[in-house]
Amino acid sequence: MITYNIKLQFSSQQDKNQLQDVLSLNKDIWNFISTQIYNIKTLNKKIIHDKVYYQSKVNFPGSQSQIIIKAERDAISAYRSAFTNGESWDIICEKEAFVKKRMSMRLDKRLYTMNSTSIRLSTLVKQKRITCQFMIYDKVKELFQLYSYGDPLIFERNGDFYLSVPFYTSEEKIKGTKIIGIDVG
Repeated sequence: MITYNIKLQFSSQQDKNQLQDVLSLNKDIWNFISTQIYNIKTLNKKIIHDKVYYQSKVNFPGSQSQIIIKAERDAISAYRSAFTNGESWDIICEKEAFVKKRMSMRLDKRLYTMNSTSIRLSTLVKQKRITCQFMIYDKVKELFQLYSYGDPLIFERNGDFYLSVPFYTSEEKIKGTKIIGIDVG
């Protein structure tokens, strides 16, 4: 697997501000959920979801369900990583709840549609998506042609937004052929 960072270009400042609002909201929800996980001391997805989902809807009006669910999963994942690294609740409780400081979010299929030159992203405005063009490099163009890609991570760095796209290099994309299947019998 190879991961490439692709700089995003916006058609207007308003589109850039809308993306910034989504990522900022995701960060705030993530921090809220992290505090709740720290207080209830469990990583059970159902218990956490029951505790934080509706509270998040109330505390962060206008937030989409998928953004809340992504924040839940990412916060749980951060705590699970700490346990995998040998930490225990006792050690974690001596510290403070984990805090997300930078704006970033792993996208899933419900939040974006992407091709080799652009990405369309959901915003906080219902039924509104923004389109961002990629700053394309020859290598990125080649990767899109040769390999399939996974769900990207979108992040902000020095006022610019980037898409971190994982390409699965172990499996080449099948070129357009008219073969439906192979009869081996």
